[in-house]
Amino acid sequence: MLLQRILSALILIPIIFAAIWFSELWFTILVAVVALLGSWEFHNLAPFSWMPLTIFGLLWSLLIILDAYFGGEYTTPVLASTLVLPFVISLITPKRRGEAFTMWTWTTCGILYVGLLLSYYVMTRGLAYGREWVILAIFATFATDTCAFFIGRALGRHPLAPMLSPGKTWEGAAGGLLGGI
Repeated sequence: MLLQRILSALILIPIIFAAIWFSELWFTILVAVVALLGSWEFHNLAPFSWMPLTIFGLLWSLLIILDAYFGGEYTTPVLASTLVLPFVISLITPKRRGEAFTMWTWTTCGILYVGLLLSYYVMTRGLAYGREWVILAIFATFATDTCAFFIGRALGRHPLAPMLSPGKTWEGAAGGLLGGI
């Protein structure tokens, strides 16, 4: 497991850094790929499986990222359609009417949680000193995760939330906090 993490880091960190530093377009493409993968994973966690709303969630997450890249000119209609269209789609489907609210909530939350939040990286990258801010945000996250992992492995004795994630410890959480700082 550790070897896999190290190899992934050795391959991905230079790619991420280069995309952030050298090209707003390539960084946006990288964020879009991450948004699609994250949206797919989010929708696979849903208590139902219904492909039209999964595809809608993927497309709208991507649309929010692209809107951020092009200056956010269409943010209002994109967000409005994020709220309205999944509900209409789930209402007009005869077999799924009883689950309409659940499907709408899950789809909307996925789009906002994955697509909207990742779009802030794209918008931040476009600011003065945006590259530096994005690098700080991403690598502080990496440092938090890495320190939490190693300190939790080395010193972890007190479970943080054993029902949710049995491997997490209070010591690892404290190490992650210090690593992020």
